[in-house]
Amino acid sequence: MRQWKYGYTIRIGEKHLRTGAVCQDSVFALEDEKCIVMALCDGIGSLPLSGRAAQLAAAAACHILRKCADINFYHHAEVPNGMMKDLLERVDRFVTGKFSEEGADRSQGDSTLAFVFVSKLFDFGFAGCLGDSAVCLIRKSGNICLTESNANLESTASLHIREPWRLAKSEAFRLGDDFFGAILTSDGMDSEIYTKNSSQVFRRAQVYFNAAQSGNVEQTLAALAERAVRQSGGELDDDISIAVLSRAVGDVIFPQDVTWLCACGARNRLENSYCFRCGRDFLTLYSRVSFAKYGGKTQFFRYANQHAALERRILDGITNQNK
Repeated sequence: MRQWKYGYTIRIGEKHLRTGAVCQDSVFALEDEKCIVMALCDGIGSLPLSGRAAQLAAAAACHILRKCADINFYHHAEVPNGMMKDLLERVDRFVTGKFSEEGADRSQGDSTLAFVFVSKLFDFGFAGCLGDSAVCLIRKSGNICLTESNANLESTASLHIREPWRLAKSEAFRLGDDFFGAILTSDGMDSEIYTKNSSQVFRRAQVYFNAAQSGNVEQTLAALAERAVRQSGGELDDDISIAVLSRAVGDVIFPQDVTWLCACGARNRLENSYCFRCGRDFLTLYSRVSFAKYGGKTQFFRYANQHAALERRILDGITNQNK
């Protein structure tokens, strides 16, 4: 098995720096001869003790999963809600118990949870996400992001709500040669590394993932996060947490993001509603295209991106129709 490398960085957001608020993100990692497990928790900002809840939850998730490393729980992890339900209940009980020991009110602290577990004994992995943090699984067969699936929630899902496993996502997977590693990140990087409420991992994420090949993972990730914040023009002002687990040797090349071409010539990420250069509305520009006929918007643009001349003809035709 290839050597595993991992590290993480936590950066307090510009918004919190301005207001004096503390960062409530927490990352925890464990490795022994049986497994590697990493967990990232983002505290619920409206509650004053969420930083403590995040610390406890991240550590608890890692320790609980490590205790499972002696058995092959792959098939149990495959069962919908099975392993996630058990894990989330146990983590919540642990945090609740610690709050009680410390004389703290459990209702004053809560967090999300994202984690990845890799078994060294049984050659499988298990990852999960509750709330608007994310786990990006990096695989030869195609990257996938686990993140919040219900954009209509009034507030993000968290550990100390009723039946949180019903809002969680999880994935059990064989390692083989397919699995390169994972990126765990808080919602502060949803426009840089992944798309919230989607399974898409941006090509930009390869820079963060390949940083794990460096000698000092934490320092490299911190520099990348800092650069992203400076280049975002104020858009990335939330707390940022990034954790990377990699067993790749050499850089991994991600597939190109699917884009839509604007009449001004600029390419935009598919989830962007307006052109970054001229501000044109995607829905207005492509209103005459029936994406359903082509298998959906993503399929339409994936094909178009691979055939530049056809893509330009389609856009010119749309533009002429709209005149």
